[in-house]
Amino acid sequence: MSCAREVGTEWYALSAALKGSEAMEAVQRELTARYVGIWHDAFAPHASHLPAGELQLRCIGNLGAGEAISLELLRSQVDEARAAASLAVLITAAIGAPPALPG
Repeated sequence: MSCAREVGTEWYALSAALKGSEAMEAVQRELTARYVGIWHDAFAPHASHLPAGELQLRCIGNLGAGEAISLELLRSQVDEARAAASLAVLITAAIGAPPALPG
């Protein structure tokens, strides 16, 4: 959450303004893929019960949750400790839960 404070709302505003740009969308897709890859590699040892594709989807969901929570932090709707703790709970639940579909 501290990184959200460092980049501030300016990054989100710039990102939103450039959403219509094909080049910016390509950059955002690449960044998302990199972040998901980092999270996947970090959580894989703790998620051997999940198929790789499902772990990847859960990492994407956690990344979205982190972005949403960080925006709440930047809007002063939640303090940093609560934001970080809430995201940690979401990540722990998502990674620890059984596969969504059997087999």
